[in-house]
Amino acid sequence: MEELKFEKLLFNTAICVMACDGEIHDREIQELKLIAKNTPYFKDLDYQTELDTIMKKIKNNTNIMKQYFEEIKAVELSPVQELLILEVVLRMMYADNRIDENEVKLIRIIKSYLKIPDQIIFERFGKIDFLIKGYDEIDQQASSDNFPKIEFTEINKQLK
Repeated sequence: MEELKFEKLLFNTAICVMACDGEIHDREIQELKLIAKNTPYFKDLDYQTELDTIMKKIKNNTNIMKQYFEEIKAVELSPVQELLILEVVLRMMYADNRIDENEVKLIRIIKSYLKIPDQIIFERFGKIDFLIKGYDEIDQQASSDNFPKIEFTEINKQLK
């Protein structure tokens, strides 16, 4: 996958994790800023422009979760890219020091679209029960619509 497209997918991954529990915590915003500042994950991405694009979609009542799932399902990712997606999801999940049920659902859905074996995930991240167990039991179509809606103006203010 082209690098800039992957950076956009990775950024959208972080936004979906932040939004899926219906609340955006300051710690999640700070974690996103840390990722942007201290990793090459978004190096070629103007994340403010990307966030503005996401906000426009939300204002037009676009289901960003459904779009995200369609995108991740359609792309061909390398094993390294798949691990980076899981890393960003986990970093965002743990940023606010609590794991929400919707975050677990989201990572399981994302994991179901990835081809990387559980053994490699275990070797990279250690034992994370909710990541390895049960993801194949998720109804992906129904789940993409079951996340709360959230107002993204809060993210926009905090990222500036």
